[in-house]
Amino acid sequence: MYSVEILDTSGNVQTIIKNLIPIDRDKNVLKYDDYLSNYGTCTFRVKTKDPAVSVNYLEPYKYHVRIKRAKGSVWYGVIVNNNQRTHNFIEVEARTLLFYLTKCEVAPSDTTVMTRVFKSGTMATALTTMFNEAKNRQDSPIGSWTLGTIDNLYKLNTTTAYTFTNTDFLELPYASVMDAFTLCGDITNSDFELTTSKVFNFKRRIGQNTQIAFKWGKYGNLKDYNSPVRGADRYNVLAGLGISTTGTLLRADKTDSSTISTYKRLWATKVFNNANTQDILNAITTEELRTKSSGVNLKTYDVNEDGFLLQLGDDFIVDIEDGIISERERRRLIGRQVLVNENGYETIRLITNIGDEKK
Repeated sequence: MYSVEILDTSGNVQTIIKNLIPIDRDKNVLKYDDYLSNYGTCTFRVKTKDPAVSVNYLEPYKYHVRIKRAKGSVWYGVIVNNNQRTHNFIEVEARTLLFYLTKCEVAPSDTTVMTRVFKSGTMATALTTMFNEAKNRQDSPIGSWTLGTIDNLYKLNTTTAYTFTNTDFLELPYASVMDAFTLCGDITNSDFELTTSKVFNFKRRIGQNTQIAFKWGKYGNLKDYNSPVRGADRYNVLAGLGISTTGTLLRADKTDSSTISTYKRLWATKVFNNANTQDILNAITTEELRTKSSGVNLKTYDVNEDGFLLQLGDDFIVDIEDGIISERERRRLIGRQVLVNENGYETIRLITNIGDEKK
């Protein structure tokens, strides 16, 4: 069912690895995943003397990996590590192409302090500028990418375009493009992606509200689940801390009074290293408190192959009646992990948050 192809950076197949060997005690021979607004990883092992790698097709950054399932491509990325190289095997780690954003710097507006500052224009304009600068740089690893849709992103809980000013600005010291894009996604609750055609999109929301459902039970398509309730992580009073680029301590105090009567006053403090202006700190602290005070937790579902019908960002329905656990709710797919054992058996795990949530 599965094959692992090794390609050059132009997408030409160099070899096909057919004899994978186990990577763990459960006899899994292949593990791959992908995430919304982040890069995914792939791990496999091949015998050191396998004829398929008689030429060093496993060198990081020189070769790519494509995973095919039933002749269709389900994962694509660049080799970044040979985590182990022994007499018996070589362990290969690849990452989806979004990883390249961690290797592209945000061009500084002041080369003395290596800081980029946006004090005018919309966030969409700033994102477009940073992408194009990284793409057009000589020998850029994202030079073959295309800029697709960049939505006019909103401030949290508004329909007002995020526009920078002298007091509400974006300052990025020594930042990678991935760091910058992640920060912009966090403060606007937005998503970004790279399509299989290498088109980069940054949207207010990626994904659809589907009617795909996974049901627990004897004849259901839900094989297992993990639906934790983590009270230790919950709080309804949060002091968010940040440091400006001039070294000034920033603080944002936020309270969710709606949950205090039920759970009492639960206080916490958290440092946000990427919050270097008061407006950004306010936005990040507000969003952090909203998820933590409501008890939003990541939940995972092991499902049948219907899990491949979903795209990252999609909403779907979960229906569980199992003893004291009773849940019927919409969940949002923010990650998918697949394990394949030596007999070809798959574990398809959906990593989710509550429907309509980003993360």
